[in-house]
Amino acid sequence: MRTPNFHGLRARLLLLLLLAVLPGLAALGYDLLQDWRSARAAAVAQVQALAAQAAREQRQVVDEARVLLTLLADVKARSF
Repeated sequence: MRTPNFHGLRARLLLLLLLAVLPGLAALGYDLLQDWRSARAAAVAQVQALAAQAAREQRQVVDEARVLLTLLADVKARSF
């Protein structure tokens, strides 16, 4: 069985190619990470906005129900 020779021209060229490509891969990875963080922040902001809107709408429903129940209580009190 033959052991690999890392001192030959092929190994040096492969190492040079790896060293040439590595910064580009690192930059790509960094950009992907930044894009992911940005998308996550946008999603969090969107969820918070939707939750706030739902809370406002729920508050309005509760307020309207309170008014309706108050009116019904007044009508019932006047009936007796």
